[in-house]
Amino acid sequence: MYWEMESGEQPVWFGWPEARPYVRATTRWGRVLLGVPYAAVGSVLVPIAISVGALFVAVGVGMLGEPLWNYLKARNTIYIVTNRRLIVIEHVLRQSVKSFSGDVIKKVERREDHCGVGSVIFARIEARVRREDGFNHSMVEEKGFIGIRNVGEVWRLVMNLKNQLV
Repeated sequence: MYWEMESGEQPVWFGWPEARPYVRATTRWGRVLLGVPYAAVGSVLVPIAISVGALFVAVGVGMLGEPLWNYLKARNTIYIVTNRRLIVIEHVLRQSVKSFSGDVIKKVERREDHCGVGSVIFARIEARVRREDGFNHSMVEEKGFIGIRNVGEVWRLVMNLKNQLV
């Protein structure tokens, strides 16, 4: 964690996601369920057309494996609040370090369950895509600390940092 700090930067809080809430929040369950028919159709097609059937099976298994992938991400993620920025470090197949500072931290949202576990969303990154039919489509990706304990305390720290950076 300290290897990611800049000169004069101090950690205020660090933590990691709880696996079950993280998986629940990050898994697209509709896509996981869609993996069942993909795998089933693929297993039927394998005797007829091996390459097409194998492709369907691989896609279906990949979709069904999303909760496992998100579990591995939860076990290998660290969240850090410093006196200057917010950091998300993920290390599953390769290490990814994402840093969020004042210009990105705009609206801070807290989502909490009855046990005090939840998420602090602090950035929304919008991407506009022009589809083939000519219509613009926008997608919003939320960034934050997902599935953490003591979410209220972390929310206050993020709000303090946001106010300090303004």
